[in-house]
Amino acid sequence: MSVKMETRGEIQKKKTSLSSLYQKVNHFEKDKIEDIPYKNQKQHNSQARLKITKLFLWGYFSLIGGSFIFCLVYNILAGWLSKKLSFTTPIEYINVIQTVSLITTTLSGGVGFVIGYYFKNDEKDNQRD
Repeated sequence: MSVKMETRGEIQKKKTSLSSLYQKVNHFEKDKIEDIPYKNQKQHNSQARLKITKLFLWGYFSLIGGSFIFCLVYNILAGWLSKKLSFTTPIEYINVIQTVSLITTTLSGGVGFVIGYYFKNDEKDNQRD
């Protein structure tokens, strides 16, 4: 098995081709961003804020719903295993209210920030018009 050694010239050609490719991509991205008119850019920013807000709220409420489902499944399995295997000390159940309370108190600051960010910037955009 032989290993082909590249010469300095071949390595230099690869470097220059990679750097020229990077410059073309970088130039294309700058042109693409700079060509957006102000009104379309404002619409784009508004849509991006809306997507971020929807995504965060969807995740927040699905996490709360998921915690309900997890607690329900865990408590059913814990009861079933305690009866089936007849443990001397029963498996402790998860308190649903404490679990949901923990999640909501931890993430409520983030929800407030995201909603405030969305409406604050939306209000600024409407004042500019």
